[in-house]
Amino acid sequence: MEADDSTYRRATESLVEELRRRLGSRFTLEELADLYAASPDLGSDPAWLVDAAFWRYAREATDYAGGRHLSDSERVERARP
Repeated sequence: MEADDSTYRRATESLVEELRRRLGSRFTLEELADLYAASPDLGSDPAWLVDAAFWRYAREATDYAGGRHLSDSERVERARP
């Protein structure tokens, strides 16, 4: 039986919640990348599902800029609580 989109969304959200538990709500892309490199225990899920969860969570990083480099002033502004 084929899983539907809602099944994949729930599975991805579960992994995003695990990332949030490990990193918290304020993190940088570098911190997320370090976690990705050091997290073989997330390997029980299919690699594409883990990648999707990391991609979704990356958009919440303080220095995420949608593929462009943040200027120093933008980085400082985003780092403020």
